[in-house]
Amino acid sequence: MLNADQSSEMARLKELLSQAAQLAAALDGGFSHGAKPAATSNDLVSIADDESVLAFAKNLYAFRRRRNEFFSGLLFADPAWDILLELYIMRVANKPVRVKNACLASGVPATTALRWIGLLEEQGLLTRSADTSDQRVRWVSLTDHAFRTMHQLLSGQVRQATTEPDAEFDTRASRTKVGVS
Repeated sequence: MLNADQSSEMARLKELLSQAAQLAAALDGGFSHGAKPAATSNDLVSIADDESVLAFAKNLYAFRRRRNEFFSGLLFADPAWDILLELYIMRVANKPVRVKNACLASGVPATTALRWIGLLEEQGLLTRSADTSDQRVRWVSLTDHAFRTMHQLLSGQVRQATTEPDAEFDTRASRTKVGVS
């Protein structure tokens, strides 16, 4: 049973994740999860071939880890984003990710990371599966929807940085609220 502080924290985590899912849905063309046709394998392969986006994602993740060397990690905890970023990078590299490694990538204690993984799974952004040969191992991966959304967000930043390096980030596109269950 959760105490009052844990219940409050869980409610806060669910609200933050709901907001992240709404942003992801808005970035995915305003379609709620499942309403858009699934990407073909060719679409996902062409996304995975975009080296500049992969390099940006890797640098962003590395920067987030380096930042903790200079400032307290408590100031910048964003485990859901770190998990999504790690899963994006590993999917492009065609490498499977153990739940344990996703927890480590989050930068928070394993129990907190597992709660975030559960919330991300509830939002349809990732899936967990059992290993076929070792029942102690669990795998985690982005759904196709989450992969496309992450790519759209990251490639938009790369495109903006290369075509308009002095432009401010335009947040208007992310203000559209889309219901996601």
